[in-house]
This record gives sequence, structure tokens and C-alpha cells, in this order.
Amino acid sequence: YARHRTSLIYLNLLPSLSSLFFFLMIRRPPRSTLSSSSAASDVYKRQGILQGYQEAMCCFCHTVFGELEVQVGDSIRRYSATAFQTLKKRKKHGHKDSAVAEHTQFVRQAIANGSVRKLEWAPDVSAQLQLCYSFVLESGIPRERNMFRQTLTVQDGHGNWYFEDMAPAAFYQVRRVAGIDEQEYHQALCRSVGYRRKQSDGMSRCSFYQLDQPCFMIKQVRAEEAEKLLGMLPSYLSHLESCPNGSLLCKMLQLSRVQFHSVRNGQHSVTDEWIVVMSHAFPSELGIQTVYDVKGSREGRVLTSKQRNKPGFTLRDYEFDQICPVRVGEDVRSKLLEAIELDAQMLMQSGVMDYSLLVGVHRRDATNQQHGRTQHAHRPTGFEMESGGIPMEGGESILFVALVDILQGWNSRKHWEMCFKGLAYQETSSIPPAEYFDRFMRVMRSSFE
Repeated sequence: YARHRTSLIYLNLLPSLSSLFFFLMIRRPPRSTLSSSSAASDVYKRQGILQGYQEAMCCFCHTVFGELEVQVGDSIRRYSATAFQTLKKRKKHGHKDSAVAEHTQFVRQAIANGSVRKLEWAPDVSAQLQLCYSFVLESGIPRERNMFRQTLTVQDGHGNWYFEDMAPAAFYQVRRVAGIDEQEYHQALCRSVGYRRKQSDGMSRCSFYQLDQPCFMIKQVRAEEAEKLLGMLPSYLSHLESCPNGSLLCKMLQLSRVQFHSVRNGQHSVTDEWIVVMSHAFPSELGIQTVYDVKGSREGRVLTSKQRNKPGFTLRDYEFDQICPVRVGEDVRSKLLEAIELDAQMLMQSGVMDYSLLVGVHRRDATNQQHGRTQHAHRPTGFEMESGGIPMEGGESILFVALVDILQGWNSRKHWEMCFKGLAYQETSSIPPAEYFDRFMRVMRSSFE
């Protein structure tokens, strides 16, 4: 009877144990990394590229952590801080490996009558970005259910990560909807000779990485802006797909978080940076002589004479007023204002403010007819009528327009900025999204004829 009762207990537990075993077999890690085995990383391993990138990241690790130079007589060796401390604490004799014993002896001699110098290492920004972009772009698109919450991490075998690609499948769909040629995109990011850093002319003072192909650029963004982009990504993608005449919003093609490792005075330090890849706002073979950044606000938009006369400097609202109203024809004006209003409504619904209309002007009679090389494969809008722009009435100029700076959300910092600046200015640039939308559209309607 006891044996029969025990058998019944085992039979009752069998379904629960089977369910537990099945759950453990199908459970996968939440993200695809170089060290974890998810559905995406299995694809990467089958493609045969995982091992090569691990070896490359190990080279980065050796460069970053090879921070001590040990010298005894004419012999010079380099050790990482971890290896140096391990050898320093080992017993002088008794280790089975003769090579380890010899290194231990060498380190002890250097401490006694040699020299130990701390090295300084700076990150190779171009090499690291090219390597990481090559990995995430050549690895394929992860096949996960929620494409807006994916994260692909590039790290070495020691747990040090260097690059996080956010929502790669979702941004691949953005590039597809925008008509970006993937081969051209890969070539621009992974084959540039260098990533040249440039400071922007705006008040944000953000940095840009310029590539060999100026049709794409990499912009540094704040953490709150990256969070806003990830939050509005589903509506951003849906909006790009549904616009009848094409959207004038700047195209955000890839969002990543990069970590730069460096050694200063023997101390290892890490710097985080959020970067977003964008296509050029004015894809054309023509050169742009004048660029205006129009927000519809006068606060903080005054330029000095030195800034106005600086070649290539982006002008502001007061300078744009001097060429207004811009005559493009009644039919083009109605379609242009409709497209701007649809884009601005999407930004307002996403809680975004502080965006602006970027206006580029190509003058046919300009003496410096430098050809822009910003033309690239893309989905054309309904406003690329001549060489990617809108011919103005009279035929003397061609107009280019785009909505930029679309990642600033309404938060407590902007609220207090409105409160304090409201004491000094009659009109402030920082106002809630709905009010910003009304003011922006009021200025747009009065700017075009």
C-alpha cells in the first residue's frame, strides 16, 4: 500500500515537473549580446562573424587595460592592472607553471630595483565606432516579438561593453520607409576614413561626427532626448508611413549608446555618450548658400554681426524675417503648410516642443556655386520639385525645408525655464507643446505666400 501511494504521488507531480522542465528549456535571455545565446545571437553565430568581433573587442580590452609598463634593466613588459596585482600577490616560489613563476619574479624585481610606470590611453573613437557599427549592421536584424524594446550589446569576453544598439529592427523599418539604401548606409558608417567631431552653432552646443559621405551624420544627444526618441518611436514610424506627401521631419536612422574607455594617470575611466545617425536634411546635388533656423520665437535669437558674416553660420528668426514672405505659389503653400502641420501635430501629441523649421536657400546667381554631395537614395517628398527643392517664384532661388530638433520633451527643466525667463522677456521660447504648436503654425502661415 505504501509503494502504491508513493507511485500515485509521483504521478501527480509529473505534469508540474514537465511544465517546469519545458519552461527552463524555452526561456531565453532578454537581450542579444556577444556572450548570451538568444535567437538573434544564434543567427549571428551561424553567420560566422561572432568570433572575429570578439577577437577585435579583446584588442580594445588589451589597449584599454594595458596600463602599466614594467622595466627591469633593458627588459620592458606591459601588464594590465589586474594582472600586475595578481603577480604581485603570488608566492615567489611553488607555482607549477614556469612562465607564471618567471613573470612573478620579474614583477618583484621591478618593484625592488626597477621601475613601474602608469600609462595613459585615449580611446580611438573612429576605430571603435566603425567596428561597432560594422558588427550591428552586418549581424542582421534580430527576430524578436517587440522590435521597439530590443537591445544589441557589443562587449568583450571580460564583461566590458562598448556599444549598445537600441531597437535595431525598428530603426531598420525607419530606414526602409525613408527609402535609405542599406548598402550605401553601411558604406558611409563603416568605411569612413575618420569621424571628425564638430561643435554645432546652436544653443545646445551638441557635437556632430562628420563622415566622409556628408549625406549622413552622427549627432550626440542627451540621455533625456534618447529616452524621448525611444518613447515616440512607434508613433514616429507610423507617421512616416502615413504621410501623403512625405514627412518633413528629419530622419532618425539609428540610436546607440557608446562607452569610451580611457586611462589617465593609471586610473581607468569610462565615458557614456548617446548618438543618433541622421540623414542630411537637404538631399541635393546643389550647394546651399544660406541656412535659417526658424522657431517662431524672438527670445535668445539675436546674432552678432560677426556671427551673421561668418560663412556657413546658421541664421535665426530675425534674419529670416528679412526675406519673408517667401513666395512659392498658392498651391505649393497649401500643401507645404499641411505637411508642416501634420508633422507638428505628431510632435505635439508626443509631448515635444522647441523644434524648428530648417530652411535652406540655393541662389542661382551666387558666385560660389559649390555642389553639395548630400544626394542619396531616399523616398522623395512632394516638395522635391527641382533638384530636391522648391523653386521660388521669380526663379532666382530654390528653397529646401525640414523640421529638426524634434527630441526635446516638455519637462520640469523647461517649465522652470519658462517661469524664470517669463520675468525678463515678454515672450519665451520655452512653452508647453500645445502652445508651442499654435505659435509655430501662426509663424509658418505668415512666412509663406
